[in-house]
Amino acid sequence: MRRFENFTLNEIVKADFRAATVFDELGIDLSAHHKNTIEEVCMRYQINSELILDKIIEKMEVKMPIPGDFVNSF
Repeated sequence: MRRFENFTLNEIVKADFRAATVFDELGIDLSAHHKNTIEEVCMRYQINSELILDKIIEKMEVKMPIPGDFVNSF
């Protein structure tokens, strides 16, 4: 099993696009570092990987509206 730190930013965003907002909030330039691993990005930006993982999990816990739910809510 791969450790979180060994995934590239691109792999993480492909798994869940909401992770891109976490990188943006932390000031991580996704376009410049999409091929870098979390470990490489954490060293460059002086960020703890657990912080990134916690923030991604928080984003994933937010319920995404399903198309049609918005229409049916009126």
